[in-house]
Amino acid sequence: MRMLEERRNPTLRRTLEAVGSGASRHIYEAFPGVLIHSFEPRSGAPLMEWIARELSLVDLAIAIDGLPDEVARWIANLDHRDLTRAFLTYRPDDLTDERAGELELERYDRIFATSQPVASVRWEPLKISIAEQDAATIDSQYLPSVPEGLSATGNEVARSLEAIIPANIRR
Repeated sequence: MRMLEERRNPTLRRTLEAVGSGASRHIYEAFPGVLIHSFEPRSGAPLMEWIARELSLVDLAIAIDGLPDEVARWIANLDHRDLTRAFLTYRPDDLTDERAGELELERYDRIFATSQPVASVRWEPLKISIAEQDAATIDSQYLPSVPEGLSATGNEVARSLEAIIPANIRR
C-alpha cells in the first residue's frame, strides 16, 4: 500500500506539535507494509503530472476528505480507465452539494460516509476502525470518538474497501 501525503500538511503538523514524533515512528513501525510518500506542495500542471505518475500503476485511489481540493479534482479527472476512485468522508455534515461540486465527486466511482451526507450524492456507509496498536499506545484524547453502531474491525473495513475493486483487477 502506498500513502501519499503533502509534506508539512496541517494535520501532520498539529499531530507533531501535540504528541511529538512518536506518532510518526509508531506508524512506520506498526504498519511496515505502508509506504508513506511525502510530496512537496505544488499546483497546476506540476501537480497533475505528479499525480498521474504516482497513480499510473495502481488500481484503487482512495481520497480522504481533507485532502487539498486540487488533488481531489486531479484524481477525478485522470485519464486512467482501470482506476477505481473512492472518496471517504468522516464529516458528512460538511459535504454539501457545493463542496461535492468543487471536488468533482460525480466523477468518483464510490463515495463512503459515516452517515447520509448533506449533499445529494450516491453514497455507501463507512464504518470506523481504530487499529489495535493505536488504541493500545495512543492517549484516548487523540483518538476519534466512534458513534454507536459505527465501530468495525480493521478486517471488516478492509473487506468493504476491497469489494470496490473490480474482480478483473483483484490479485
